[in-house]
Amino acid sequence: MNTNRMLIAGLTLCCIAVLILWLVFWKTPVAVITVTITPEREQGHLVFEQHARIPRDRFGKTIAETQVPLDRWEGELVRIDIRGKVAATKTTPIRRGWMACSALLSDANTGAQITFPGWLNDGPPELHLGALGCRIQRVQGHDPELTYSEDEHLWRVLRVPQGATLNLAFVPVANEIASSPPDHTRGSATGVSTFEADSISNSSPNIFIYLIDCLRADHVCTYGYSRGTTPNIDEFAASATIYEQAQTAATWTRPSVASLLTGLSPFVHGAMHRTTDKLQEWPIMLPEVLQAAGYQTAGIVTNTAVNAESGFNQGYDFFRYHYKYPTDWINDQTEEFLRSTAPDRPVFMYLHIMEVHSPYTPKPESREMFDRGFDGKCDGTMKSLGAIGRIRPKVSSDDVQHLVDLYDAEVFDADRGFGHFLEILDAAGRFDNSLIILLADHGEAFNEHRTLEHGNTLNVEEMHVPLIARYPHGQFAGRRISQRVITRDVYPTVLNVAGIEWDISYPLEGLDLRPGSPEGATDAVRPVFVEVSKHANNHLDLIAVIDEEGFKRTIDTSMPRGIRATKESIGLWNTGIDECEQTNIEDTESVRADYCEQLIVDWLIEQRDLYHRLTPSKISRIEMSEEMERELRGLGYVD
Repeated sequence: MNTNRMLIAGLTLCCIAVLILWLVFWKTPVAVITVTITPEREQGHLVFEQHARIPRDRFGKTIAETQVPLDRWEGELVRIDIRGKVAATKTTPIRRGWMACSALLSDANTGAQITFPGWLNDGPPELHLGALGCRIQRVQGHDPELTYSEDEHLWRVLRVPQGATLNLAFVPVANEIASSPPDHTRGSATGVSTFEADSISNSSPNIFIYLIDCLRADHVCTYGYSRGTTPNIDEFAASATIYEQAQTAATWTRPSVASLLTGLSPFVHGAMHRTTDKLQEWPIMLPEVLQAAGYQTAGIVTNTAVNAESGFNQGYDFFRYHYKYPTDWINDQTEEFLRSTAPDRPVFMYLHIMEVHSPYTPKPESREMFDRGFDGKCDGTMKSLGAIGRIRPKVSSDDVQHLVDLYDAEVFDADRGFGHFLEILDAAGRFDNSLIILLADHGEAFNEHRTLEHGNTLNVEEMHVPLIARYPHGQFAGRRISQRVITRDVYPTVLNVAGIEWDISYPLEGLDLRPGSPEGATDAVRPVFVEVSKHANNHLDLIAVIDEEGFKRTIDTSMPRGIRATKESIGLWNTGIDECEQTNIEDTESVRADYCEQLIVDWLIEQRDLYHRLTPSKISRIEMSEEMERELRGLGYVD
């Protein structure tokens, strides 16, 4: 009897023990953690793996740590993938939370927090909607920073420094303490910005910015073209500094010129969309600073996208606009302005030339010079360009060659006007003591990536522009600068050459273009970012970066995608060996592609912060007159 009771008691205790074990272990979630490192053009290496059960009292506390030596990849570009999840068991089907991670990269002397790239814009639909990188969340109040991803995957690409170790700690995060997604709505910025500029002297140099719309660099003989399109520009370049790898900030006029004259990215200044956006009053335009310093200022433009209605008349004493008038009219206006100013007072002039823009209608004698006898169905008029289509055009190789002939003839016409402009400056005694910058706002496409004209891609034919600067008294003449620069660099360069001590209330990304200048662009190895967004409903919304080693990636963030962007214009290219961007290596160079995406994400976050800090909640829009709409349609900007 006693034996039976003892047996029953023993069985009861065993059952209770099993029940306790089941409750403690089988009903607790499981942590699954893996860390993989993938070098370029190699398979991934699993460097850490752990499976562990998570008792309730371990949520919010470190459950695993590891140190991963990175010596074997020293100097290499690698991708670090961290996958961590709180997995449900059969008896706990409801998810309990996420696996958060803190990451530190250290060497013998220093340590730095690793952050993970994550861009999410689900707020105002101005630009760049959707997500890039990781869908990251940050857990508030933790040091070092704890990050997790909604899809249980974090990644970062980095170049491994000497003697580096990756230090990781993992913390399960329960639903009730998980952080909220960041707020991407615009803040309460007033749009008020300020600047200070010291006064100039009468010996200060004159400043001339001469912009030829649509002039792509590889159709200028100074940049290697063989058809004799630019004799005057070439002669000018011989006494100037040539920037061989200049990139525009955007591939159509309004955002590009706004970036040139404000020093800000299109994302920040906001003049991006063709029929709605105007340049606001809060960005401090270059002519405003020069005017305040004592310069007599003039703007002479022939493109509707940068007229007074578009907000581009700020800071000028003399502003003239006439739709698509030729360079003869611009030169007449230049002479009128220079005659009206005191000979010893420095002047600033911005001149915007439209000779090269479609429709392609060169002077008859120029057309005859460059016509190779092709007679395609597209004659260069806006009607014929619209008929064959600018996106995925129905066009033959003969059609394309005929358009190139017409385009080159217009380049020749624009070059002749530039030569006359230089003669005017010389006659007025304003050539030698002057900074004269010749550049373009963007290039022009001839079906290289299945598009025509511009504003449709971020490929080299639209991004690479001529930039030639003759500094006062011929300083730096004959230099050819191979470092990559961007047209936003013109803003600080002009102020520094003018000798103006200036203080603007927001940061400028641009660097001084003068060779050898402190913090100069000619010594900088930096990524370059370019954007284009043509429509308020994001039917085309592209971002591109060229990284420090010349790899270029373009990402389509259009909503919806694939309508305006062609397959050939999205991808990754090694521009060092593929200048024309014809071989997409995104699949074979996935680590490099991810690195470029990470650069874009980090830059977008910086630009969004600046945009929210500076842009008021209410901004003005273009009041489109019938005349302006007709002119924009005549330039192909309105369908």
